[in-house]
Amino acid sequence: MAKYFSSIAAENVASRAVEIFGGAGFTKDYPVEKLYRDAKIGRIYEGTSNMQRITIARQLLS
Repeated sequence: MAKYFSSIAAENVASRAVEIFGGAGFTKDYPVEKLYRDAKIGRIYEGTSNMQRITIARQLLS
């Protein structure tokens, strides 16, 4: 549950940071771009969010 929550929270925070920087947030001039990229890949690489939700549901229902 913590892994799922932290990946969602990290992506939301990084997305808001990019919005604050505006168009410059997507350039490599600011570290926000790397943080957003890392947060996005964290949701995909470490097991998709859907698979994590299924695992959590199985644990709660058993």
